[in-house]
Amino acid sequence: MPFILTLIKFGIVGVLGTILHTGTLFILVEYFKVEPVFSSVCGFVISLLISFSINLRWTFSTTKLSKWAVFLKYTFVSFVGLLLNLLIMYVTVYYLDLWYLFGQLLVLAVVPINNFILSRFWAFR
Repeated sequence: MPFILTLIKFGIVGVLGTILHTGTLFILVEYFKVEPVFSSVCGFVISLLISFSINLRWTFSTTKLSKWAVFLKYTFVSFVGLLLNLLIMYVTVYYLDLWYLFGQLLVLAVVPINNFILSRFWAFR
């Protein structure tokens, strides 16, 4: 599959994952009064499972590899992305004393690229 098509598909799945994560967070906090950090973890897990399934079947069209092995790698990639997110936000907000949305813009520029590279060349290979 052409590189650019794979990148576009990965981006679409990423947007869907973001909507699922944020939507789960919002619904659990606002309607069920669940604590926000726990709600965010729930959103992360739901997003991880659905994004993995779509990326496996549609983005990377991987059928030859062990789904369990690919899932473990994909989960690792997702956690690396989460750690990058936390690091960037911490540095921009607490160390550089910048507006948190500036940090979020940096996250949106760095984390998806990192996740795509690790997914394409390692997790789904």
